[in-house]
Amino acid sequence: MNGEPGTWPFEALSDAVGRVDRDGVVHPLNGSMRELLAGLGATHLDELTLAADGTGGFRIVGDGDERWLVVPASSRLGSELAAARLRVLGGLAGAIVHDLSNLLLAGIGVAEALRPHVRDAADLQALSELERGATQGASIGRALALLIRSGPRDWRRVKVAAIVADLVAIVHKHAAQRGVGVAVGECVADVEVRIPVPEITQALLHGALFFVEQRARRVELRVADDFAGLAGGRRRRVALVELMGDPIASGAQAAAEAVLLGEVDVLRATLRSGGDRSGLLAARIALARVGGAIAVRGVDDRLSLEFVLPACAAP
Repeated sequence: MNGEPGTWPFEALSDAVGRVDRDGVVHPLNGSMRELLAGLGATHLDELTLAADGTGGFRIVGDGDERWLVVPASSRLGSELAAARLRVLGGLAGAIVHDLSNLLLAGIGVAEALRPHVRDAADLQALSELERGATQGASIGRALALLIRSGPRDWRRVKVAAIVADLVAIVHKHAAQRGVGVAVGECVADVEVRIPVPEITQALLHGALFFVEQRARRVELRVADDFAGLAGGRRRRVALVELMGDPIASGAQAAAEAVLLGEVDVLRATLRSGGDRSGLLAARIALARVGGAIAVRGVDDRLSLEFVLPACAAP
């Protein structure tokens, strides 16, 4: 073997292979090694700092002027490269989905602009189908972009009462513009949850704004704790954040139940969430991701949305 590209017998394998010269510079001998070095930004053996244990990192074959660097595809270095590839592909996919959504939205705009000038029934039907298909495509595109670009969650242990206090401050401005009063009822001060705070706060916000959009005169928030039954007679402590609106518009309960009742498949629901203007489907997805749920109850002219979150053990 003379060390020239294409002569290494493992060329066709997924293992990354390179020749190492006397100065420690690594010369890639196959595509896997070229991608690995480029992904890690490395050109020298010293820059590959993982332990040379032959399994978790890399191994050196030969000595003197005939040294070969072999990095198994299952190694930690190989895993780093795979993760880097996924990040790049995710970024490209997100950009493509974003551009596609923009094109679909442009199509909707064209259809809306043409509609006043079209008289033929068949042409009007075609425009309607174009708008409907483009709207559905744009909604799916937004949901896919959200899935692709979502990062790791920042889980924190927080008091639910503090989240509700922040939520009231956010909702108050929107509610005041609609003449809706916002109040905080009974709150258990010490009940805590471990959650990705921004995600759950946004879910609660969707619930509160649902009542604002339904023109309730008053929205009240309460915090309580309780125990939910588990298999085998075990119980789990839960935090309850109850949002109540009264009086509610006719059909508000049916609209909420249509979104919140029944089984939820997080992936499929996410793909449909772009078309849900109430925001309740997005809220339900957020609760499902952290092991919680949303219940809906109607009493007379009042409607209650109960956000159930797994609570931390009592201090």
